[in-house]
Amino acid sequence: MSRSSTAFSCRFNKQGDKIEYSQEVFLQSGAGTSLFQIVDATSGVAVPDWSVAANQPILQIVPHSANGFAVQTTNVVWSYNGTDLQFGTIGDSWTAETTGKPFSARISNGLFQLRVTNNLASASVVGNKQIGYEVTYRSNGRTGTFNGFATVELQQGGNDSHFTRISVEPINAATGHGGLTLGVIQHNGVDLNITQTTLTATSFYGASPVTVGQGNYTMQWYKGSIDNANAISGATAAALTVTRDMIDGAAIFIAVLKHNGNVVAQDSQRINDNKDEYLPVATPVVEGDRVCNYVEYEQATQTAKYGKYNLSLQKNGNPIDDTGVEYSFEIYNAMKVLKESGIAVNKRVIVGPEHCLVAGSSINSADAVFDDADIQVTATI
Repeated sequence: MSRSSTAFSCRFNKQGDKIEYSQEVFLQSGAGTSLFQIVDATSGVAVPDWSVAANQPILQIVPHSANGFAVQTTNVVWSYNGTDLQFGTIGDSWTAETTGKPFSARISNGLFQLRVTNNLASASVVGNKQIGYEVTYRSNGRTGTFNGFATVELQQGGNDSHFTRISVEPINAATGHGGLTLGVIQHNGVDLNITQTTLTATSFYGASPVTVGQGNYTMQWYKGSIDNANAISGATAAALTVTRDMIDGAAIFIAVLKHNGNVVAQDSQRINDNKDEYLPVATPVVEGDRVCNYVEYEQATQTAKYGKYNLSLQKNGNPIDDTGVEYSFEIYNAMKVLKESGIAVNKRVIVGPEHCLVAGSSINSADAVFDDADIQVTATI
């Protein structure tokens, strides 16, 4: 008997695609970073200062095939906050966005990159934004498309606010390290076997960086959920190296920042392993003209729309007969609190508003706050 796992969001399902695009975010120095910026509530100063070239984050999207085929990206349409960015012809040098938006784009060794060239956060602009990418690719004699996005977090930092954000080691072809996906990926025209990646948590108090191990700040990494049973032994530094031995298909890693022993901030990152022979697949149910890959809830009428996913199994990227396979699931809210776990009845997982609740006593309370949920599925073969 063996087990294999996968993880996904109830709103954005990509597990059935044979072609995936992972993301890397790094600085011009090559160091990993994140799409996260704080603006000081008093001074209006943004940190990091993205008007400085050395601080500007570069988003790179990297294709890979579950079957190990070569993938050529032929075009990318970038967007920000729902509006397409305009670049004209993009080559191997940075090309500025033609309508004045603070972005540049280029193709570096066959990989498409988008660079933020000025501050996005301000006293009047905060909250989560999205960088979208609509990709056209060619692989194994066929042409296809892929749609993805990266979240840009723009936060207002008060004097007593703590933040922690995880950045991911960029892919290093020479060492076989880095990125969000372990296993075989297509990178710069070469199939790489990625064996490990390092996650680094960067923390702030207000708009000022804090250092783990100083000023009574400590950190603990967890796998899956925040409880003692899932605490990773010895993982108390700002950086965590994840290897294939630590995951079966996919796993969620959580960095928890503490001050004087109290939890003050946390962040999480999902790492996938696409080289596992067996991988569960979650496919959203279609009911009429609705694809059930999201949750909605209307308090006034207490009416809900549920996320519904049928579970199946692939071997080396191809669907197989899963007779006798048992699927177990865990559903977490956006704060990584386990909301439900069990065995998937009729090989289906259903996500509702109760799983998305992150604040408030109930889904009908006046102070109820909802956010996306994460689902982890394990197939016992």
